[in-house]
Amino acid sequence: MATFVIILGNTYFYILKGAALQNMTIIQQWMGDFIFSAVLSAEHVVDCFFWLTAFLGVYFMLKKLQRQDGVQDNTAFIYLNRAVRLLPLYFFAIMFFWKFLVIFGGDGPLFYMYETTTQCSNHWLWHLTFLNNLIPWATADTCLPWTWYLANDFQFFLLLPIFAGLYYDAAKR
Repeated sequence: MATFVIILGNTYFYILKGAALQNMTIIQQWMGDFIFSAVLSAEHVVDCFFWLTAFLGVYFMLKKLQRQDGVQDNTAFIYLNRAVRLLPLYFFAIMFFWKFLVIFGGDGPLFYMYETTTQCSNHWLWHLTFLNNLIPWATADTCLPWTWYLANDFQFFLLLPIFAGLYYDAAKR
């Protein structure tokens, strides 16, 4: 259900932000409808995913600690394993969006603005270091801006082994 609400909310938010939609009476009708409250609450439903990720991550790390009698795997290996699983596909997505999409084209009503609104050459490094939700600080990130969630998720994952280990040690006493 949460996934449905997030997809619904993002769909409407992108429609509302688009330059092609300029009929204000339709927008006012949408916002006056009771069902539109689900669209407005979609931004807050993302917190459910953050909570679920943290809960499941700590749960499985605690189970692993319990099986290994409190001996935690090398934390650097845990981080490296996660990065190796995410980075190849993420790098491919950035390259596809940045370099190949222009070659293979598009012919939508706003595609003529693609090269001016997509500037991955300025921000691609922050994406590959999972810092794109923090850097660039003063300007908008125009290179896959929807991947802020992946950066947040990875940053939260960096805290999981630490908190799971502290909780296991505290519960053991």
